[in-house]
Amino acid sequence: MTDTWQTIARLAGRLEDHSTLPREQRILLQLLKIQEESRIASIADFRAASRRPRVSALTRWR
Repeated sequence: MTDTWQTIARLAGRLEDHSTLPREQRILLQLLKIQEESRIASIADFRAASRRPRVSALTRWR
């Protein structure tokens, strides 16, 4: 697992070094991306646990 985190740290450093955006803007964009991914994961979790599937029985292929 240590190798994984070392790889992540190395990639993050590389992206940080090559970014032309101001630091505050980079942090804001990273937070927005994390929020978006978290929203998508929570929707998927809700749908997986829900008794009502996303697509109703009437719209399914027969």
